[in-house]
Amino acid sequence: MSHRLPPLSSLRAFEAVARLQSIKAAAGELNVTGGAVSLQIRNLEEWLGMPLFVRKARRLVLTNEGKRYFTSVSAAFRVLGEATRGLRGSGKSTLTVSCTQGFAMQWLVPRMDRFTAAAPHIDVKIDATHHLVDFERDDVDFAIRHGLGIYEGLASEKLVGDDLVPVASPALIGNATFASPNDLRQFTLLHDEHRDDWRAWIASAHADALDAERGVLFMGNAVVDAAKAGRGIALLRRSLIEEELRSGNLVQLFPQTLRVDIAYYLVYPQGVLDNGDAEIFRQWLHREARGM
Repeated sequence: MSHRLPPLSSLRAFEAVARLQSIKAAAGELNVTGGAVSLQIRNLEEWLGMPLFVRKARRLVLTNEGKRYFTSVSAAFRVLGEATRGLRGSGKSTLTVSCTQGFAMQWLVPRMDRFTAAAPHIDVKIDATHHLVDFERDDVDFAIRHGLGIYEGLASEKLVGDDLVPVASPALIGNATFASPNDLRQFTLLHDEHRDDWRAWIASAHADALDAERGVLFMGNAVVDAAKAGRGIALLRRSLIEEELRSGNLVQLFPQTLRVDIAYYLVYPQGVLDNGDAEIFRQWLHREARGM
């Protein structure tokens, strides 16, 4: 069968150029010259008898045939990579999931012991970052993204919805009673990266005496720690503080919540679920989300 396949070096060059959309970047990744990459692309196009790229000013654009071929070639390289990692891992499979630090620490990591017990042959690497990953370049299997669930070319499944709830440390509020949301004006408001959440909650709760422009602004997961330390009142996503509410480290101050359109979505490229271990992890994530 080997005589019916193009040279592997040409396929590697094509996959890298199509993914990175740059001969220079592909050459750097493959540790060869740009001329060598261009030659490999030409050889592949001659072998196939058709162009894979349209040459435009300073860039290459995949033809329709090139796009279809790239989908198949990239999937084949992914399967080879998974098979290689499986052999090198002495029978253990490794999956990489990308998510924000807040989601990792507040939702995913506390549940991972259950997954390890259920599937001890699968190692999960958690890449906690706000960086928007490129699945091919970053060698990531799954991403958990906070948004509207529309990601072109990727499968997207709603995992965890969002309700914003006002919470505080019991030590901060003491014996204080709250007749209405406006009573929160005596406390400092804690903001998570921006002030839009408090603005929306204040409007929905008709808390006209509250000023969303005051208070302290935090980045990332620091707002949760600040609320637990009694620094003020925080408006947090219930999905990320279920354990804090159950343990009593934080208490919900009012029944008024705010359901927002954005949610946490499980996102992955087509073909990932060809790996049975990836499907096991996917199903486990959805079971955990349903069990909240």
